[in-house]
Amino acid sequence: MSIEEDEELIPIEDPRVPLELREHAARFRTPVRYITFCGADIVLFAADGEVIDICAFKD
Repeated sequence: MSIEEDEELIPIEDPRVPLELREHAARFRTPVRYITFCGADIVLFAADGEVIDICAFKD
């Protein structure tokens, strides 16, 4: 997956990241360091840029 120029990589510790998403990210063996919002999807990345998960919030 490539990141478009307008898609910001956000550190997982950023206060804009909802607690529910941080809790989801903490479940992975490989630590999630960044997220980005790609339309309706949320992409979780490791420090080296590896995609850890692609998810979406349900209303």
